[in-house]
Amino acid sequence: MCGRYSVGARPEEIAERLGAELAGGVGDAPARFNVAPSQPAPLLVATPGRRLGMARFGWTLPKKKGLLLNARVEGVGKNALFRAAGARHRALVPADGFYEWQRDGRTKRAYFFHPARAGELLTFAALFDVGREASEGDAHAADPKPVRAPSFLIITRPAEGVVSPVHDRMPLIVPAPLRDLWLDRVNEAKGLARVSNAKLLRLHAILSAVKKDFGSRAKLIDATNGRRTRTVIVTDSDDKVLLCNEPA
Repeated sequence: MCGRYSVGARPEEIAERLGAELAGGVGDAPARFNVAPSQPAPLLVATPGRRLGMARFGWTLPKKKGLLLNARVEGVGKNALFRAAGARHRALVPADGFYEWQRDGRTKRAYFFHPARAGELLTFAALFDVGREASEGDAHAADPKPVRAPSFLIITRPAEGVVSPVHDRMPLIVPAPLRDLWLDRVNEAKGLARVSNAKLLRLHAILSAVKKDFGSRAKLIDATNGRRTRTVIVTDSDDKVLLCNEPA
């Protein structure tokens, strides 16, 4: 499951790096290094050009409580709920890392997985729902359909590399050379899953406070290479996320 992830860049920077047009009003959206379910986040779609807009993280299902955050790559082509979206409504979720938790006795330990190459932008395979705006007919309908904001879910794959000891699933990461093929509906999700993500990521062990939406500041513990340094995430005057290492 992938239920929390980070987008440390502002939409303007993401659009420039992905060669996408920026949708109206998106430029005011802040960077988020702890995107939680139901929150708006950047989403790249084909229109047929590349367009970066905002959508809510998590699908709302009829007659069911809660949000659907993920779809297993093994079932995208089989499950009727995902099959149509996989054929018409593909998207990419820009991110600079994601979080997972591992049970350690009575507690859960949190980990942050981020690109092995500093500054690299990850893109997760996703499906989106265009939503539904209110219409004039709703005012006269006995049972009007609910209004839905555009939303997305993240496709997951079996974990590999540094993720597998922590969790059995991870986001399906689409490498830069395959992004257009995914958006243009050339590659199937199962085909992308055969592309190894094992060497793309590193991990940090972090404090459990990440479960809270704690604004612009957090403390992470870097447990790589036997070193123990505290990584403090802060934002500058432009809300750009900065990582500053200091002794733990």
